[in-house]
Amino acid sequence: MRILATGLSFLALTACGTVTRGTTEPVTFLSEPPGASMRTSFGPGCPVTPCTLEVPRKQEFVCTFSLPGHADVQVLVTTIASGTGGASMAGNLVAGGLIGPGRPSR
Repeated sequence: MRILATGLSFLALTACGTVTRGTTEPVTFLSEPPGASMRTSFGPGCPVTPCTLEVPRKQEFVCTFSLPGHADVQVLVTTIASGTGGASMAGNLVAGGLIGPGRPSR
């Protein structure tokens, strides 16, 4: 039998997104059947699923789900570009306009 593993949250990544959304993202990990242990390739894990971890926004990683009597399952978690450039621009304005679009060279 195999464990079906799912990461519910997709990681959002934009050039200036850390200004408005921080450097980490909560990601919820589920397994079917529930109760599997999960470990990430960067260290932290959960003793039992479902669970939620704060993970770095820009870091892709592999999570491995294990449950006695089932084959281990590895899932690649990747970052995706967010289509919400307006939020990043708002963060740029809050930060005083110092971060964000480049200025034309003279």
